[in-house]
Amino acid sequence: MTSRTVLVLTTNVGSRKAGAEGISFAQPTDEVQFEQQAIDKATAELRRAFPTDLIDQVDDVILFRNLNGKDAVAILEMRIQDVIQVRGIRVSLGQNLVQEVLNDHSSGKSNPAIIREWMASIEDTLSHEFLNGRAAPGSVMLVDAADKDRRLSVSYERS
Repeated sequence: MTSRTVLVLTTNVGSRKAGAEGISFAQPTDEVQFEQQAIDKATAELRRAFPTDLIDQVDDVILFRNLNGKDAVAILEMRIQDVIQVRGIRVSLGQNLVQEVLNDHSSGKSNPAIIREWMASIEDTLSHEFLNGRAAPGSVMLVDAADKDRRLSVSYERS
């Protein structure tokens, strides 16, 4: 009896070598060539890190690109909308807050850490607004960075 099984393994092994700086000094001519070079580098690292018997069973390697600062902002916006969607309130991120998220990304912090930290700050701020009765259904809230200490400000626009 034969069965087909799909097993998905994820790892960061080879991710540093697969990055643009690890491939070569010459720029690839297209995205496909770049991706193939990155996969080749990552696969070589996988062969060093895992038993040959396991690697020989792998049919395909899929390379995921690193998220950039704009990706972090977009994920943050989506997560906020998910949190408050039930209340019929829309939240927008102010330019200062977006810039702070991008600054965090530029400083080398990982995107998951950036998103977690800012989500916690935003959720705390929104919770205070809800508990104090300032956030009414149909409200449009603008959440922005008030200063460099991660304090946030909220302004309203009634729809």
